Amino acid sequence: MYLATSNDIAPDAALVLRDISAWPFEASGEWSSDNARGRRLALRFASQMQEADSPASLGHVVASIAKRGSELTGLEVGFFSQLAQLLRPALSVVSA
Repeated sequence: MYLATSNDIAPDAALVLRDISAWPFEASGEWSSDNARGRRLALRFASQMQEADSPASLGHVVASIAKRGSELTGLEVGFFSQLAQLLRPALSVVSA
């Protein structure tokens, strides 16, 4: 499984927390590149969410995606997969 790194953030570096939370992104239709972009967005989002101490921002992302009412694309799958990877260490502490 691919785990994005901070080096992958560059193309979306100008995005701020509120931009990502509104989820204005459109998929290109190419699953692989959409998935990679979703992972980059997740890294950017997680970093800014932590800096702003705003965990509720994740709820805004989920609500924005849900409002669209369409099937999930590679963007959303990549985004949530990356967040899950970032959460794995914390989840192992909780379950111990």
